This record gives sequence, C-alpha cells and structure tokens, in this order.
Amino acid sequence: MNLVPVAIAAPLAASLAAWMLSGSPVPMALSIIILLVSLGTGSFLARGGEKCRRYGRAFAPFVIAGLAFSGEVHLYTTGEALAVRAALPLIFHFGTALLWWVVADLLVRVPQGRHMSGHRHGLTGIAGGLILLAASAATERYDFGPWEIYPISALPAVAFAARFLLPQMAAVKNVIFVVLPAALAVTALLLGSGTAADMLRPWFFPNEYDESEWDDDRPAAPGGESGLVDGASRHLPREADVRFRGQIMVQIKAHRPELFRSWLKSPLYVRTSTLALFENDEVISPIRSGRWLYDIDDGTEDHAIVLAGPASPLAMPYTLYLSRESVGHLPVVAGSGTLFTDAVYEFADDWLQLAPPTEVTRLRYTASVPPLVPLADESITRLIRRNNSGEQNLYLGLPPSPLAARVSDLTGGFEKDDPLGEIRRFLEGRTHYSLNFKTPDDSSPVEAFLFGPGQGHCEHYAAATVLMLRSLGIPSRVAYGYAGGAADTGKQVLAFRDSDFHAWAEILTPGAGGWVIYDTTPRVPDAAPRLPSTMILPAMDEILYHDFSEYDSVQFRTGFAIGEEIAAFIALLSRHFFLTTAIGLALLAAAWHLLRGKGQGAVKDGSVETVSRVSAPFLPDFLHELERGARRLGVIRRPGETWREILERLRSRHPLPDDLNDAVAYYYAVCYSGRDRDPAAESDFLSRIRRWHGAQPTD
Repeated sequence: MNLVPVAIAAPLAASLAAWMLSGSPVPMALSIIILLVSLGTGSFLARGGEKCRRYGRAFAPFVIAGLAFSGEVHLYTTGEALAVRAALPLIFHFGTALLWWVVADLLVRVPQGRHMSGHRHGLTGIAGGLILLAASAATERYDFGPWEIYPISALPAVAFAARFLLPQMAAVKNVIFVVLPAALAVTALLLGSGTAADMLRPWFFPNEYDESEWDDDRPAAPGGESGLVDGASRHLPREADVRFRGQIMVQIKAHRPELFRSWLKSPLYVRTSTLALFENDEVISPIRSGRWLYDIDDGTEDHAIVLAGPASPLAMPYTLYLSRESVGHLPVVAGSGTLFTDAVYEFADDWLQLAPPTEVTRLRYTASVPPLVPLADESITRLIRRNNSGEQNLYLGLPPSPLAARVSDLTGGFEKDDPLGEIRRFLEGRTHYSLNFKTPDDSSPVEAFLFGPGQGHCEHYAAATVLMLRSLGIPSRVAYGYAGGAADTGKQVLAFRDSDFHAWAEILTPGAGGWVIYDTTPRVPDAAPRLPSTMILPAMDEILYHDFSEYDSVQFRTGFAIGEEIAAFIALLSRHFFLTTAIGLALLAAAWHLLRGKGQGAVKDGSVETVSRVSAPFLPDFLHELERGARRLGVIRRPGETWREILERLRSRHPLPDDLNDAVAYYYAVCYSGRDRDPAAESDFLSRIRRWHGAQPTD
C-alpha cells in the first residue's frame, strides 16, 4: 500500500481549505516547505551513518511537524498570519500537524529505501482528516460556501480511508470512483444533518429562539426602521465572556507617508458612533439628529462634506475599506474634517451612516485628517480651562439615580488642578481590566466597577470616566470605534479586526479643536489602545470595493512604488485563487521530480541490484511479508540492502523456493521496467510467501 501520493496531497488539501476559510496563505506555504524539507532531510540521512539514519528516521518527522505546528499557531495567535476572514481554531492546526507528520515520516524514509506498513500512517491520516473536517464545519465561512469548502476539507480523511481500505485499486480509479464521490457525500451529510438539527432544535428548545433578542444586531439604512436605529441605546454589560474571531472589519490606507508615520507613533482611534445621554445607571443613548448632509449644503459643489470646520491646512487624505455590514456605524478617523462624498446620513452626534445599493457588498470612501498629534492630560486640562462654550448642558447630564451623588462625592475629593490625573490614578488603583467578569445582582455595572469588585472592559472605563468628568463640570461623551490595529508599512495600510473594537471617553473643547480623546483604559495585552503592530497585510483588490467618493487619488503619491508594485502583483494572484494554487503544486511536483532524478542519476552501472537502492515508487504487501518472514528466520534487513541481497543471505541459511525469486523479479519489473501492476499476481505472491515462511522453523 503506497501512501506517499496521498500523504503529499492531504496536507495541501487541508492547507487549501485553511486558505479559503481564513484568507491566510500561511498553512499552504508551511505545507510546501515541509514537503521540501522532508525530501532534503531524507536525502541527507541516507548519506549518513547507521545511527544517524536510525535516530533521524525516528525523530526528524516529529521535529519538522512540531516546528511547523508551533510556528503556525504563533502566527495566528499573534495576528501575523492575519486571518482576514475567520480565525482558525487550535484543533484545525492540530489536525494539519497530524497530516504534516505523516508526510514528513514517509518522505524522510523514501530516499533510504525504507518502507513501512501503512497502518499507522493510514490511521493517523484518517484521524487528522476527520479533525480537519470537524474544525472546518465549526468555523464561520465568508467568501466561500459549504459546497466549495467542505469537499476540500473532506479530501484528506476520504483519500486516506480509500487508500487504506482499497489498497489494490488503481490510483486513478480510486480518485474518480471513490474519493471524489465520497467527499461530495460527506458534504451532503454535513449539510443535511445541520439542516435537520436547525429544524428540530426549536421544537426541543423553544425558549432559545426569541427573534426579538436579535433586533439590535441588524445593520441600519439611514433613516430606515431597523434594529440599529430603534435600538441605538446601549446597555452596559453586566457580565462578559468576550471572544474574538479575528475578522478584519475595516482597513485604512493613507495617501501621504507623513500621515501614515504619525499613525505609528501612538494609538490611532477610528470613531464609529457616540453615546451621550445617561437614561439610567446602565443605559446610554445617542444625541440623535436624523438628517442627511449634502455636498451642496456649504454652497459649493466640490464633492466634499465638512464634518468639523474650519478645515486644517495640514489635513491629508486617507481611504477606508469596509464591508456592507459596517455602513450603519461608518468608521472615520477621529479628528477628520472632510468626507469626500456627495451625501451621508447623520443619525446622531458624530454617528454617520450610508445606504448603499443592495448589490454593493464592499465599499470605500475617502476623508481627510491632520497628522496625529496626541495630547497629554496637562494639555487637555489647559483646553478645558479656556472653554467658555455654553453648549455643554447635554454633555454634563448624570443618570437620575443615587449613583450620580456617589460619583459626585467621589470626585469631590479630587485635586482641582489636575482632575484628569486624579481620575487616572483612581482607576489605576481601584479597577482591573477584564474580558471575563460578572456584576453582582445588587448593583449596576458602573456602580460595581467604581465601588465594587472593580472589574470591567473598555465600555466600563469609558462610561465611568464620563460620569466622573461630568461630576467635575467637564462636558464629555462615550465614543465607540477601533483603536490600535495592525500596520503594513509597505502599503501604508492599517487593518482593524474585531479584537480592536474599543470604547473611550471624549472631552468637548469648543474653539480649541472640538472633541479630544481621553482614554483611561489601561494598556494591557487584551485591551485595544496600543501602538499598531507591524506586519505584512494581504493585498487588497480595490476593484472589488465600490467607491462612494468623488475623489482623484492619482495626484497623491505614497512614495513606496516598489511596495505598491509587489502589492499589485499579490492582488493579481489573489484574484486567480485556484490558478495560484495550481502553479504552487506544479512547482512542488517539479522539485519532487528533480530530487528523485538527482538520486537516480547517481547510479552508474544500471544493474537491477544497484538501481533498487534508489527509492521505489511503491512497496507491495508481499515484500512486507517477505521481510517479516526473514526476520522470523533471524535475517534482519540492513539499511540500504536490496531485495536480491536479502534473498542471498536467506539462501545461505535456508533453502528457498523459486516463488521468492519470481516475486522480487516481478517487483523490479514493475518499478524499473515499466511493467503494469497485476493485483492477482501480487495476491498470489503474498499467499505463497506466507505459506513458505509459515512452514519454516524459527531460529
């Protein structure tokens, strides 16, 4: 049973499924590297001593697969693999690692003429394939449907099982009549069982399916009746067990190098919505405006809407890329002055929305913002003291509850000359950032955060900070959006994932820059406010994004021509996904052919005995039986020993029937003379060799 072709194809199929699910080519790249490293390791060990070969064959496959598994998990965990669609679960990586071990173990032994029983490889391959299939079915899909992903995910398990259970069937027939139909059947079974479970679950668990609970998750159209508009108020969570999928939500490209460099020096905040009215201790609502903003409103048709004026002379353009699901909370970099579009809906205070046509699934738009210059607490305090605006009442309201008095009593003891520093010091000493907590039943989320256990995430820090600021007479609000992100310095692009979603406090300073960010969330590993991490992001195909901006970006140069050319080439390959994969497989096949050809070219005399030292394409079961019989008779096959040599050693101890010579001659003819395999003859050789060594007395 020759499992080498199946073992090579299985991790490549698994990596292709991972690529389709996550959008990251890391598993595919690692699989190809493993195949090449395994071939090279096998050739290296074949030239070493007996001890080197023995220990190398035992440990090298584990080392190769283990290093690849650790590297892949690290890349996905840290975000350097940048899964743009979904984060693969750990069990998926483990299943891939099992397939990596199988192929590494087989390829390490091939150049040494070492062939083993396929049982442990076949069973391990089936186990790894089943794990991959289960992990794929449990991972959320985005760009590909189940009939595209599930058959590919099922290929490793089905291919190993077919080869393991039907070893005598020709490879082409096995693929056409067994593997492909079985992969489609497994897909149908998964989808059928999932549909049946969805139909039956409401009957068994009727209380879990109240559709009204999901209204707030529906995206909004500007001015439309939807969950976002009707349910815009936010209930501060009383408990949390936050988990992230790693999905990219928005990407931002700077059109000027100096603008991008300013984003790398401190956390960048991208605002999507704001809340300012405390209905009670737990509910915060937006200040709704409900109006369309048009380009012509300022009297000039320049395809630009002024968000905050007057426009800064240092403002520079940037473009945002997002999916349709985000149009109800339109991301804009905090401090942006102009949005280059003809119309936008202002649902609430600094809460913008778009209403794209139904066929638009991805969109982009351009805005302008000055280079990021973060303000220290002392600078914000000076701006507050110069603020004499009368438009502050809406941003000074406290909840109509006893909590307002408790917060006022708390801040009454703060030092008046440094109110912002006092708030930070109180939160640092009294609270703890956590994504997993539960508020006691006898208190509200903010009350428990300030006066109770003190556990909470960014929303609790933002809401508590705003309450303390207002009790000190400082107008403020809660803002939502993204912070931190991942930066690609070559493309001048920042990507924000769901784990970068964040809430923070903003202070009103009219006449001195408008709203300024005052973020009290601590910079701990799980929190979003941090410097952007640097990594290589996948190329964006801008053609797929509908442009809502009447804006000519050609006039702006990024200064990274080489990086942009590389990005354009990667984007071209990404548009031809399966062609790219086919080219990669072709290159791998060429490398395999060259390595094998190099080994065969070293043979000088062309004798059958010498040629047999080179790796054979298959090893029939009757030769395994011959080796087992020789071992029972005390003749152990030596590393690199040919089958004719082992027959000579056997003949020196025991008389041998002609059946053994015929079996070895048949094997050489199939391997090296182009003779077609004869399953009936192989089965007959197997039976005769079993009868031979079964009748022999052991040493």
